[in-house]
Amino acid sequence: EADPIFQPMASSVELLSVIAPGSSQAIEFNDGKIILSDLSSFSDYDWNYIKENFGTTKISSAVNSSDLIALVDWANLPNSTHLWRGFLNDVIKFTKKKGLIFLFDICDPSKRSSTEIKELLILMNDYTEYGSVTLAVNENEALKIWMSLNDLENEQETMPSLTEIGSFIFTKLSIDTLLIHPIDRTLVFQKYQTIEMKGRVVTDPKVLTGGGDNLNAGYSLGLMKGLNISQCMLLSMITSGAFVENGKSPKIEDLIDYLNSWVDEINQLE
Repeated sequence: EADPIFQPMASSVELLSVIAPGSSQAIEFNDGKIILSDLSSFSDYDWNYIKENFGTTKISSAVNSSDLIALVDWANLPNSTHLWRGFLNDVIKFTKKKGLIFLFDICDPSKRSSTEIKELLILMNDYTEYGSVTLAVNENEALKIWMSLNDLENEQETMPSLTEIGSFIFTKLSIDTLLIHPIDRTLVFQKYQTIEMKGRVVTDPKVLTGGGDNLNAGYSLGLMKGLNISQCMLLSMITSGAFVENGKSPKIEDLIDYLNSWVDEINQLE
């Protein structure tokens, strides 16, 4: 049975619990945050565990009724690459669903080796055979991937721009979209275009932890609604901004209010 912390979601989603959740304590400051995590419950959590204790029938059914599949928190799950490879080999390769959208959010890969990061990137490429693939990362995560691809342990005295970093990463992958989201803008890299869209910086945030997750949620909603890539980028920043400003995941009316405030600020500058 799902942990009680997830019960508020039960009215709008189907909860499938496979293992006890980990826990994190987020300590936030004006210029950043520290996250203290207990991930001990995940030590034996791999694809074999899922097959032996849960099976794949419900997972396959969920995939066949889905438009978008988000694979997240790779850095914090010790056996995540094994999980995602098993999911691909035992479920995705046999699904009847066509045109799936895959969104990957790896979280901070600092604790992972360059070899592990490269192995993950190869695995993401394998998913492209079964749908469109987006990798969504923040600025720090993009930098860590760039360093791994260049076999660097430490940052260099002179670093390339974020646009150059993103372009380099994208050329090394076979995915459809690379989304990078620093706090003040969003960048998208695709085969025939690179788009940079300026965002709105929240000057008095109520919360920081979860901003990227809400950004991904807004972006995913845009994809599922058939919005173009620029509209998806805008919706992602509106969703993240509304969350950070109000301290809770936004409803549609919250997104509208946030967008109206943003437009008012722009008009005042003109």
